Amino acid sequence: MLREALAHYGARAEETPFVGDQADDLRAAFHAGCQRVLVQTGLGAKAVASGLPDYVRPVTVCENLYTAAVAIVRSEKQGAEAPHFPSHARRN
Repeated sequence: MLREALAHYGARAEETPFVGDQADDLRAAFHAGCQRVLVQTGLGAKAVASGLPDYVRPVTVCENLYTAAVAIVRSEKQGAEAPHFPSHARRN
């Protein structure tokens, strides 16, 4: 379904951040070739505590959806290929 959405909107997977709150979201993003962002709200904190599969890395972990969205919009305005995440986000 994710690949279908990318094709429908003409988006390039490597330039598309995929935000989720569980390991399955990260797996889907990985298999589609998208940038992976995990929010700690919802099931995200539990997913981080349980440990993320190595193959889905790198993963950017954000406090919540708002901080992830702000970082993504900011990176697009700056023309960056990958989002520049604020200091309260971290790469795993």
